[in-house]
Amino acid sequence: MPRMLVPLGFIGLWATLITCISEFVYELVVSEILLTVLGFVVGLGISFRTSSAYERYVDGRKFWAQLSQTSRDLARHIWIHVDERHEADAQLGKADLLGKVTALNLILAFAVALKHRLRFEPYAQYEDLEQLVAHLSTFAGDAFDPESSELKPKTKWKRGGEYLGLTFAESNPRKAIKRSKKNLGHLPLEILTYLSSYVNAIVKSEQLHGGVQEAMVMANLASLNEVLAGTERVLNTPLPIAYSIAISQITWVY
Repeated sequence: MPRMLVPLGFIGLWATLITCISEFVYELVVSEILLTVLGFVVGLGISFRTSSAYERYVDGRKFWAQLSQTSRDLARHIWIHVDERHEADAQLGKADLLGKVTALNLILAFAVALKHRLRFEPYAQYEDLEQLVAHLSTFAGDAFDPESSELKPKTKWKRGGEYLGLTFAESNPRKAIKRSKKNLGHLPLEILTYLSSYVNAIVKSEQLHGGVQEAMVMANLASLNEVLAGTERVLNTPLPIAYSIAISQITWVY
């Protein structure tokens, strides 16, 4: 509702001005056919914008559901089908168990890192992510700089502009990425690389028996990569600027 105050106020003042001119200065008449045609065009533009937005929403929900399903499948395969060599060596068995727990944590870390990347939060030092990837060597972790990543307090004018939905007052969500002086890397992809290395290690040590289980684990890793590519496609493919300008202009003229 606050975002509608400025447009509604402008339209109200404009309608009052036109009414006063028409009543007291010069009678303004608009053809009904023009209103009908323009209304039809506005309806088409808004319909296209709504359908595009809903399609992006559906794609996002589909990829996130795929991420949830794939993560559960991969975690189950690792926990059940990867052997722990306790009989051969107690220390080796403990190491295998620790490796499985670490792999499950990496699956969770992939989902959390993907969430932050889609929000243009490029670092690894977030409250829900740091404890999951602190033991990894990543570009995002090495690039963290408390001074450059610290957010400056917003002025009351900026807060008011964002509350009213004024475009010029909105902050650039990519600000943290542009401020970084180091290579930020690609944290979800780096986590996926560590998971692939773990799978490669358990295959070489013959802890994962059978070609079926191995194929399913590899398919799950490929599915996670597909989710990563799909969500980035949804994020980085906005509505063409020409359509946005045309729809906005037609709506204001109407």
